[in-house]
Amino acid sequence: MSDNFATKIPTSSIPTSTTPMNYDQGKIDQAALALLFINSWTESPGDQRVWKSLDWDIGDRLHKQGLISNPVGKAKSITLTEEGQALAKKIASELFT
Repeated sequence: MSDNFATKIPTSSIPTSTTPMNYDQGKIDQAALALLFINSWTESPGDQRVWKSLDWDIGDRLHKQGLISNPVGKAKSITLTEEGQALAKKIASELFT
């Protein structure tokens, strides 16, 4: 196939690593670190460990509230519901701007 199909995808549809609004990256980093910490455990003295993803119980609770798709399964991503998107945007604006 001579055509590169990636050139046919509009740039606006390609996800980027930047946040969609002008959020305070320092506040985001602080919140992420706090979330990591509250889900951490002590492996041995001086060795505080944490999973690189959110606690599964958090995903289950958000799913039960109708804010995200079912987090159980092999997929590495979830979908925010319309209600979840609206609430997440409101909270992000309050916390990170």
